Amino acid sequence: SRAHSVSIESFSLTDPAIVTSTAHRFKAGEVISISGVSGTTELNGNSYVIGAPVTANSFAIRSNPANVDIDASSGHSAYVVGGVVKLVSLGRASAGITAISQANPIQVTAAGHLFRNGDQCTISGVVGMTELNGATVYTIKKVTSTNFVLRNEADTANIDGTIAAA
Repeated sequence: SRAHSVSIESFSLTDPAIVTSTAHRFKAGEVISISGVSGTTELNGNSYVIGAPVTANSFAIRSNPANVDIDASSGHSAYVVGGVVKLVSLGRASAGITAISQANPIQVTAAGHLFRNGDQCTISGVVGMTELNGATVYTIKKVTSTNFVLRNEADTANIDGTIAAA
């Protein structure tokens, strides 16, 4: 896996929103998370899809999972300093989820998912256990060709499905 994180050098309040980070190595379609931004704090704690344009030193961000450009030209606080962009997924998350266990840890069934141990993902479109949907980043463990287990982003604890709504 080429998981990595890079520092944000600037963020432009444009449509689409552009992140500047020298030699970032991200590619269009990859999923990232952003944290530690001062000023434009509404970026923190969310996941985004890398969108066009992508250059060696900058990239556009798109909403995840809707995959539409982020329009930062209005309604966003001015960027001040800092921030980290972390690779969440190499775009392997497109396999459909067919089951999620209400167990500890949560086990996800998604035949053909292509995840590897240590990959990270976000989840969307789950009916029942909807608290799993959204921008929360999960670490994937105990991978087989059809199943994987969800852990927290820092990979320090299992996600407990026994307290989730069915």
